[in-house]
Amino acid sequence: MHKRPDPALRLRLTERKAALLDRIAIEEGRPEAAVQAEEARALAAQLRAEIEGTDS
Repeated sequence: MHKRPDPALRLRLTERKAALLDRIAIEEGRPEAAVQAEEARALAAQLRAEIEGTDS
């Protein structure tokens, strides 16, 4: 049986991923990493809303 990861843990990891991708985009000049960072931030916002019990 597969359990979903803890939402708070997944949120923290997603925020760290976004920060790392931002750093890669800047330090290595990789615009695709900036796009991936934005996607990770959008997912983090969705996870945060789920944790807080809102639909925003």
